[in-house]
Amino acid sequence: MESIDCFRNALKANPYDVEATAFYGWSLFKAGKVDEGIAQMTEATVKDPKFAPAWQNLATAYTSQNKNSEAIKAWEGALAVNPNNAGISLNLGYLYLAEGKNDKALDQYKNAFKLDPKSGQACFGMGSALANMDKTDEAIEQYKKAISFSPKLSAAYNNLGVELEKKGQIDQAKDQYRKALQIDPKNEEAIKNLERFGEKPGLENPGA
Repeated sequence: MESIDCFRNALKANPYDVEATAFYGWSLFKAGKVDEGIAQMTEATVKDPKFAPAWQNLATAYTSQNKNSEAIKAWEGALAVNPNNAGISLNLGYLYLAEGKNDKALDQYKNAFKLDPKSGQACFGMGSALANMDKTDEAIEQYKKAISFSPKLSAAYNNLGVELEKKGQIDQAKDQYRKALQIDPKNEEAIKNLERFGEKPGLENPGA
């Protein structure tokens, strides 16, 4: 509440203060006043379309509310102001992927990887987009890169298994599902994938 009062007082002193408007909105949002907070952050983007924190906080707020269309617009605004931020491209890629816009998702993940050449998340995202586009070999390549950069990324092993299975490489696929579960025993997708082959994760399995 102190931060809310502080920013509210700053706005009383100067209604055109963009920073105060943006962070007043963020403070309201974090305090559970979602609509008020989003309204203030949106106002900040209008007052100064080049103030990056307003766009990023607005985008984060919409993302957390599962309002993908609004979140995409806000992340696009953030990217226009700060095109060299890999995190923004990762967030945009994730949302494009969720909306089935695989080409756009792939472009954003490529951009994120260009900006951060050791990003396992960017490689994982590229793999996911390519898999959705039925580009199995390219997806496998990206999932392997994701694992090399982020060896604890359980989902990458599972998704690699799925792509290997598409190519008929069943034993290799099962090995990847098991590796996914070694990292995250609660990975539901990997559990389901192994159960399809009659294996019960948590019990002793051949080759585990």
